Amino acid sequence: MPKTNTSLISILGVWIVTVLVWAGYRYFWQMPEWVEEIILKPVVFVLPVWIYLKTKQPKVTLVDLGFHRAKFMAILGWGVGFGLFLTLENLVIWWSKWSGISANVFLPSHLLISAAVSLATALTEEILYRGFLLDKIWQLTGRAYTANLLTTMLFVIGHLGVGVFRLNYFGNDLAVYLLTISVIGFTQGFIYLETRSVAATTMAHALWNFSNTLFI
Repeated sequence: MPKTNTSLISILGVWIVTVLVWAGYRYFWQMPEWVEEIILKPVVFVLPVWIYLKTKQPKVTLVDLGFHRAKFMAILGWGVGFGLFLTLENLVIWWSKWSGISANVFLPSHLLISAAVSLATALTEEILYRGFLLDKIWQLTGRAYTANLLTTMLFVIGHLGVGVFRLNYFGNDLAVYLLTISVIGFTQGFIYLETRSVAATTMAHALWNFSNTLFI
């Protein structure tokens, strides 16, 4: 990995600002999910990254946000392959708990909104966590899996507020939720390390989000 003119403290500072602003919003206000995920979240998650990068270099490109060149089949294989695996897992869990699937989830309007929200959420989170945090920490440490482990910890902490304040998870439910987020986060990091592309991790993340809206 090439050397970078960033420091771990400054990188973590971007994450801290993002998490605090988003947690504060979630605690005090609530808007329709599509407004939050498609409009507000990209501003809160991506804008601080762009501002930080802009202070370090004159031009910010898609590569700086994690969209490195990668073979299309690698992106498709890792992204869609892992995403479909997670979708199947969610389907099995739902079927075992409820012995069926409501036809309402397949209404065109529901599918369209769910797909848009899932994609927007995945893209903004992957730019922050994999395209920025993982990539920069990897550059600083030179150790891919150490960087992935640290980024996964940040990913889990960042989702703690969702589990407590939005999903109302406590005790065992919260522990299972955080464990799931840990596995997802580390695997997403592995995909990024293999492909160097946020496109691949966004595909997998979006499919997982989409299956959650349908089956969980």
